[in-house]
Amino acid sequence: MDFSREENIKQFVKSNRWLSVDVKGYRLLRVNWVTATLASVVMWSFIAWSFIDTDNASKELLEWKSWLSVNFTWFYILTRNIWLLFTCGLLFTKYANIKLGKDDEKPQFSNLSWFAMLFSCGTGVSMFTYGVAEPMWFYRYNANASKIPFVNDDQRAQMAMMMSNYQTGLHGWVPYVIVGLLLGITTYRQGKPMSMRYAFHPILGSSVDGFLGDIIDSVTIACTTFGVCTSLGLGTGAIGSALNRINSDIDPSSLETKLWIIWTITAAASTSVLTGLQNGIRNLARLALFSGITLSLTLICSDNPGFLLNSFVQTTGHYLQWLVTLGWDTDTWPSFTGQLTDKGDWERLTLGNTRETSVVASSTFDTTRLDTIDDAWGERTPYNFMNVWTVFYWAWGAAWAPFVGSFIARISRGRTVGEVIKAALLTTVLFLFFNRNIFGSLGIKMQRTAEYALGSDADIDWTNGYVNCTALGYTNKQPTSETAIQLANDGYYALSCRAMPDQILDIMEPYKGLTKWLQLLVLSSVLLYFTTSSDSGSYVDDLIASQGFQNPPPIQKVYWAVTEGALTHALIVNGGIDVIKGATIVSAFPFTIILCFLCVSLLRALKLEAGDTDIKWTRASFTNRIFDIDGSAAYNLIFPYIGLRKIAPFTVATTAALCHVTWIVLLCISTPATRAMAWVLYIFFVSIVAKTRTDLRKERIIYGNPVEDFIVSSIYPLAIAQMEHEMSRYRGPLTS
Repeated sequence: MDFSREENIKQFVKSNRWLSVDVKGYRLLRVNWVTATLASVVMWSFIAWSFIDTDNASKELLEWKSWLSVNFTWFYILTRNIWLLFTCGLLFTKYANIKLGKDDEKPQFSNLSWFAMLFSCGTGVSMFTYGVAEPMWFYRYNANASKIPFVNDDQRAQMAMMMSNYQTGLHGWVPYVIVGLLLGITTYRQGKPMSMRYAFHPILGSSVDGFLGDIIDSVTIACTTFGVCTSLGLGTGAIGSALNRINSDIDPSSLETKLWIIWTITAAASTSVLTGLQNGIRNLARLALFSGITLSLTLICSDNPGFLLNSFVQTTGHYLQWLVTLGWDTDTWPSFTGQLTDKGDWERLTLGNTRETSVVASSTFDTTRLDTIDDAWGERTPYNFMNVWTVFYWAWGAAWAPFVGSFIARISRGRTVGEVIKAALLTTVLFLFFNRNIFGSLGIKMQRTAEYALGSDADIDWTNGYVNCTALGYTNKQPTSETAIQLANDGYYALSCRAMPDQILDIMEPYKGLTKWLQLLVLSSVLLYFTTSSDSGSYVDDLIASQGFQNPPPIQKVYWAVTEGALTHALIVNGGIDVIKGATIVSAFPFTIILCFLCVSLLRALKLEAGDTDIKWTRASFTNRIFDIDGSAAYNLIFPYIGLRKIAPFTVATTAALCHVTWIVLLCISTPATRAMAWVLYIFFVSIVAKTRTDLRKERIIYGNPVEDFIVSSIYPLAIAQMEHEMSRYRGPLTS
């Protein structure tokens, strides 16, 4: 089925949701107005809030960001590892040979074009934004942000290189692959439009055709837009600094320069998305890849190839060695120390009721002992490291997952599941490592050269990653002493004393005759990668808003591109980069939950396509869907015994009802002790409902597993109502 044709889309879109407007034969609108309206309201309301109540908007957003980091770091970390194990495991199964398309379909794009678009839409941004700055941050900026042991400065440098790869490596890319595989299968094998709602069809069925699907798509659009805005916001610094090297009259830190950059990229992205996937986006991706490769090769040939290749091989080995340790690290104890010492209101943000801070603050406690015990504990990882770095990265990746995944699906028609995993997860990550390793290695090399020329033992403390910039001759990120200025004229800077956007440009300075050429390549690469990301995001937003219609009218394409620009504008004006990062973490949290369900949906879709007997010879679902709400859900919310008694024995229903009532009573009393016991009873109650659901599934031969049953049972009014409908086909509970 060809979903580029409108009549095929319309059979999936209810007539009261499909808005089609033609003026004198000119296609003006083709959109699901409910989805587009919901997404637009969310984003434009945020824009309005940012301008109307600037201070409170920034403050609230940053508090939400910190609250999520304090309480849900475990969730971000755990889910990434599960997704990675699941996705890599597919390579060793029969499902790896299933095509994203019909069995006889050929790939739509050549290998080169395909890889260029894969890499540019999901990777290029971080490479230029953090390629030098991130290794330098671990090496010299943040003394205690080390995650692996080291005994000298050489090992510290290696740790810094390895950590920068970890943040953007396999864990960063896996959400894109999950979304891409699932949308490719549901669209090109099962004949559904390319819209995020249909990714849920294997687990939610026809429920996705209604308002539930509209909510899924609108959340996806909002999440995608915030993710792209993060890239645009971070990119303004890199682009502004590059323009300053070409024209010193341009102030890279001024608000006017940043806004000019944002709207220039928005205009370029709008032009690109209007020309379509085959021409504009594909050609931009090719140019971006070519520009980046030219830059990397020139640096290798201009510098010491042996040194750079040694670093790449060694860093890759360290990444593989420490992958498991790093992948499961949640910073448990540093975060607790932040709560204990009330750093940055860290204790106030926790879900629990820790009492340590109140003890420390009591009048009977000798607060002069605090400094002593702090010294006894020694230097530690910053309490908010996850909030600043890893959780932000994971959230940024989750926010990008809808649009990068949709884009991967769109360009991977005719490829197998195994090909997509190998190219989009393994090959692109390795290629990213290679390029970032060049930038990071040259950065640390320059830092060491500057320290050797400018520093002394008193100025540098490698164990804590501390450098005294004043002693090295730097003031306000600029060389000011005679020696530092002379060294800068020779092309060498103490990068830890420089602004982060300047660092990638600084490493081009030693090559003299090639410096301007290299810096121009940096500028062109950044512009191309950022524009490709922006137009890809706009394209996917429009694709989802039109519920899979792959050639929407131009006005719609421009609308979503302009919305991205306006949202970035609002975030930059009303708080800057920190607020942008906060918006990313907050907006990505619901999609992180969604991605867990998408893994289940992907497995079911693959099983159906492979004809597995465990799913082929069982019923796909209960007689009604979980979100088919009716009156029974209302009384089960208040008194679930009525519904449970129709399904389960008297003792089971009564025990569950007692847990439910006690849970509510204890919550109403609302003391720390009663709240804790209340949630214990809620877990018991949900477990009883889940066990009842599992027994019913087995009796009626319905496909599922106990984990799904427990998750569904957490929304117990709907779960019990669903079981009631199933039981209405027969009389009596499961057992008397």
